Amino acid sequence: MELIVVVVLLGLIVWAVRAQRKRNARRPPLYCPTCGTVGTPITHVKGSFAIEIVLWLCGLLPGFIYSIWRLTTKAKGCPSCSAPHMIPADSPKARAALATAPPQPTAALPAAKHVA
Repeated sequence: MELIVVVVLLGLIVWAVRAQRKRNARRPPLYCPTCGTVGTPITHVKGSFAIEIVLWLCGLLPGFIYSIWRLTTKAKGCPSCSAPHMIPADSPKARAALATAPPQPTAALPAAKHVA
C-alpha cells in the first residue's frame, strides 16, 4: 500500500515538473532595461538557506519567522543583474534598445541565483 502511494506521488511530481517546463518554453523572452539581457526571468529569494537551517535548529519560532520572510520576498527578475522589472522583448522600448546594442548572452549564467 505504501509503495503505491509513493509511486503515485512521484508520478504527480514528474507530471508537474514537465507541465511547468512546457509553460516556460511557450513564454516569449523578456528584455532587461537595466543591463540589456534578453532571456527568461528567474526566481530570486532574499536571505540564506544556511541561515534558515541554523535558525530552525535554534528554535521553532526564529526558523518559522525567517522562513516566512524568505517565502514572502520571492520575486522574478533578470538572470544577469536581478533587476525585477523585465519587459517583453518585442515591446517598442526593448526593440529600440536592442537596435542600438546587441543583447547580452545568458548561456553562462547559473540556473538559480539567490540574492542576500
